[in-house]
Amino acid sequence: MDPIHNGHSSSDNHFMKFIFILIIVFTQISFAQSFVKLKDWRYLPADEGFWTLIEKSIKEEDFKEGFKIIEGQINKSKSQFQRLETYLALGSLCRKLNYSGCSFVSFMHIIKSSPSSMPAMQALLFLSEDNSRFPQDEEELSRIINTGSFKEIPEQLNPMVNYFIALDNLKKGKKQWAQKSAAEIPSHSYWGLRIQFFNAIYLIKEGKINESLNALNQLIIPVEKYPILAHSVKLQKARILFELKQFSEAEEIYKNFNSADRDFGRTILERAWIQYYLKDFSLALGMLESLKTPFFKVSVSPEQYILSLLIYRDLCHYESATDTSKVFNIRFKSIHEHLKSRKPLNEQVDLMRMVLLQPRLLSLANLVNEITQEKQKIIIEQSLGSTTGKLLNTLSVTYSNELRGRINRRIVTDLEKKAEHVLEVSEQMKILDYIVNLDKFRLQQTFENRSYKTEFVERFAIDKLYWPITDEAWWDELPKYRVLLEDRCKISEIKK
Repeated sequence: MDPIHNGHSSSDNHFMKFIFILIIVFTQISFAQSFVKLKDWRYLPADEGFWTLIEKSIKEEDFKEGFKIIEGQINKSKSQFQRLETYLALGSLCRKLNYSGCSFVSFMHIIKSSPSSMPAMQALLFLSEDNSRFPQDEEELSRIINTGSFKEIPEQLNPMVNYFIALDNLKKGKKQWAQKSAAEIPSHSYWGLRIQFFNAIYLIKEGKINESLNALNQLIIPVEKYPILAHSVKLQKARILFELKQFSEAEEIYKNFNSADRDFGRTILERAWIQYYLKDFSLALGMLESLKTPFFKVSVSPEQYILSLLIYRDLCHYESATDTSKVFNIRFKSIHEHLKSRKPLNEQVDLMRMVLLQPRLLSLANLVNEITQEKQKIIIEQSLGSTTGKLLNTLSVTYSNELRGRINRRIVTDLEKKAEHVLEVSEQMKILDYIVNLDKFRLQQTFENRSYKTEFVERFAIDKLYWPITDEAWWDELPKYRVLLEDRCKISEIKK
């Protein structure tokens, strides 16, 4: 038969085989990303005079002078290298002042603009050093590293680069490639400890809870010099202990947490559940009351109302339990109305706040917040010139918008699930409220006085609780408030 009339010629078949081989080769290269490691690498400035002045201002901590030097350099920079060096100087000053958002957007602009340049390599070095103390967009860093943007890297970057390559290969199911990259990372280094932490979390996914706990225990001491990583390790350990019903041990870890991040409210809620299971209803209710302060509006959760209602019911305070149900309905009424009107879910503030508490989005949300809040603060505190201020504003707004766009694209399903969760909790509250009203009829003696005023309580009294101050809340006392009320079940001798 004439091959021309057989659908495909032999040359077509050879061409398709060639394309198939290319795809396989490209895929293998992507899994086995390799770089030329540069030994004894150091940054060589484009404008040595300018860079010397910047280094001097940093060394002498005369940061305002450093920003003035940048102001004068912006209009003088002619080559791309010089312009990138100006951004590098801006980021260098910001990182020394602990302006993490400013330093990050400055360095990322360099890396994304000219990834193979010397300023980009220095920027990546700074980001590697700062990762243990500042929030970063690791997703974008991973993408840049794993798409081959850098062909050469300073040897000092080897641990960070191999970390992101290992994680990328694990996500693609290429464990052998991941293990090869992980083996390149010194186990005692910051990035080596992060790999070990990731492996400990992966054990949970595989259902190996005790093995994960053992792995976390081995990390507790080595990670102490890295506060953010140490917090993550301890938090995961506390949550595992909670799941194993080792409540006292979990509380010993939780009680040392004190953070201004948006997930601190979640930590207090988890502690309240621990106190509930430990039967310290006083402290549990106090923690739940503290979650009503304005600071915690970004970490609102329907669960806190469920827990409050359960505690009041366990103490036979049925009026307060019913009131909690009413407060819940008022608090989440806006979500119900939003859902009924079929408006876009990302326009509902509380739903967005709940979704952004998820680990995979929390770091990005914190970074957006950091960049946004720092921008105006730096301009005022460091008396930035108009040109430098405009430059910083452009960098901050551009990257914040990029992050918001990325968050909005991936939270559609998450918002739907969270909305369903709120509706489910609403139904649970209705059922609990119904049960509370049934229990109320069992109570033979009524107690109408619910003024919960402060009174003298002996040190070891266990049936008295403190009502928190309502006009003002002190930050360091938030997890320690107590609520004052008596156990009515005990008084009325009702056995549950």
